[in-house]
Amino acid sequence: MSVDAIHNIGMQNKGLVMRELLEQKNIKAENVIFLGNDLNDLPCFEIAGWSVAVADAYPEVLRAADHVLTKTGGHGAIRELCEIVLKQLSQKES
Repeated sequence: MSVDAIHNIGMQNKGLVMRELLEQKNIKAENVIFLGNDLNDLPCFEIAGWSVAVADAYPEVLRAADHVLTKTGGHGAIRELCEIVLKQLSQKES
């Protein structure tokens, strides 16, 4: 299994980039988790099947998220999200 990530500080149109990547990889948007914290992440929240915000995200991002983590960016948020996903997967297998 691999995880694609695009990291580009200052990217202005993340939604467009996300749509292009999903099309290239033939991935359905509903199968995507998008983790964000800033206003330029909001277009991706509208596309992804599950939008997740870190605890210290901008207020508008917190309101738009399907789920808000308890951890802040750079302080365990990715681990928290992975644990949530792994727990859900193990429950489906049971």
